[in-house]
Amino acid sequence: MAIKILSYHVNREVEGQKKITVAHKSNSKVVFTDKKEMNAKRAALSNRLKAAIHLHYQDTKLIIVVMNGTAMSGKDTFVKLATKCIHGYYKASIIDWVKDKLNVTDKTQKTKEVRQRLSDHLDVNIELAYSHLFDNVNLNARNLVFVDIREPYVINRFVNDCENVLKVRPITVHVNRNTCEDMGNHADQNTKNYIYDVEVDNNGTLDQLKIEAIKFRDKYLI
Repeated sequence: MAIKILSYHVNREVEGQKKITVAHKSNSKVVFTDKKEMNAKRAALSNRLKAAIHLHYQDTKLIIVVMNGTAMSGKDTFVKLATKCIHGYYKASIIDWVKDKLNVTDKTQKTKEVRQRLSDHLDVNIELAYSHLFDNVNLNARNLVFVDIREPYVINRFVNDCENVLKVRPITVHVNRNTCEDMGNHADQNTKNYIYDVEVDNNGTLDQLKIEAIKFRDKYLI
């Protein structure tokens, strides 16, 4: 599967006239100097690009990526870096249902006490949280889906359900960062107890993580 990235670029004013350079699949270039003609051509091109992207994504195979790692290991950063040039994806987490029930925002989730409360609540309500997660993935399954799951036994269940119901074998990814702060979440202690498809070492610089993310994107996402 290949995700085609289509775009066009508008240059700055050149010698008092507007100049637009169009870059597309054939890599040909067209230059217009009339402003009205330029706007009309740009609108037509934009519509064609949107239509091409829509048709392409309808025919694209579904990819599901399961992300895991301890708190603050860099999972979200890795996803952002890997999808920087990809048009749209859906993201879900096993903890979403619990956060909604406890009215926890991303900002308040950063404290050790709140993380522990979320983890404890998830343990008690794992079946409801899992059903909510899988239903959301099934209903919102686009071409690319990232799912955060912490417990290895839940990852195993999710992978099996995806294979049986969605006919897709998820890619499992573990992000490792040795300097992570202990957030008091007991689920963090088990993240390594699974054989992942991809192990990401995030003990270097942001640029090094970016290189790993690009390698992952090129191998698995495009």
